[in-house]
Amino acid sequence: MGTPVHGINGVLYLSPGTGAAIEIGELKDYSIETDTDLQDVTALGDAWDRMVRGAMRWTLNASGNFDKASKSLWLAAVATTVQSFYLYPDRSVTTSYYYGQGWVKAPRVVAGGVRAASSVSLQIAGNGALSLN
Repeated sequence: MGTPVHGINGVLYLSPGTGAAIEIGELKDYSIETDTDLQDVTALGDAWDRMVRGAMRWTLNASGNFDKASKSLWLAAVATTVQSFYLYPDRSVTTSYYYGQGWVKAPRVVAGGVRAASSVSLQIAGNGALSLN
């Protein structure tokens, strides 16, 4: 039987290729999605579809509260180099995490309203392999 993990204990770190990893605070949710190119190679007369697998890709998405004291997300989103990331689903288990490098995008730099807390979102488009330690 596995050990369930509650998402509240997760933590995301970002780092430029040569700098120290910085915790991205005020996040409320995260997800990593993977996808694979599949090419149809079905030939005339085949009774079933046939596919060949191509390149894999991954994307990390996260959102949370806007933190006016932090410029980390902004700097990562406008950087001209790929960023390293480390996602720990449970910050107390430092030996289990996902990591890789990617391009950081900020689909929502800041959003708010009369009846809404200001929020942010980020997306990391993988540049190479997604790894699990």
